[in-house]
Amino acid sequence: MQCPEFYFWCRAEFSVEQFLKLNAQLMSFNSVSVTDSGINQFMKDWIHRKGVEGFMEALLWCRMDRDKDTLLEGLDAKEWDEEFEKNACGFVENFERCCGRVVDPFQSLTVSIHSDRITIYATEQRDEYDGKVSTSCWIPR
Repeated sequence: MQCPEFYFWCRAEFSVEQFLKLNAQLMSFNSVSVTDSGINQFMKDWIHRKGVEGFMEALLWCRMDRDKDTLLEGLDAKEWDEEFEKNACGFVENFERCCGRVVDPFQSLTVSIHSDRITIYATEQRDEYDGKVSTSCWIPR
């Protein structure tokens, strides 16, 4: 599917293969058949710059038990804690207003796992600024 954003307010039985081929920057749907491994692959693709250019948010509604270990397998995942909040220059505290640059270049997603949904936000992207590689940080809209 080629569109900048889409929202389905009904069941969407996308296969993992179809989900990985969605080319939307913003998406929200009732995900009844996308597996934890498929979500993990989606995140890995984006981290390794193989995902949708300009991706911002995926909201996958589904009432099922999710396996956090499978969702985060092979990813350098960190819980938001005091050290993260300190290193992120107030990102957690001011999540709705955060904008800035840090020195270490990497791609970052913020993942929120709940009993009825998983939300994936693109929050940092490797960038080149003033001749130096850096990380651009932004907040979800």
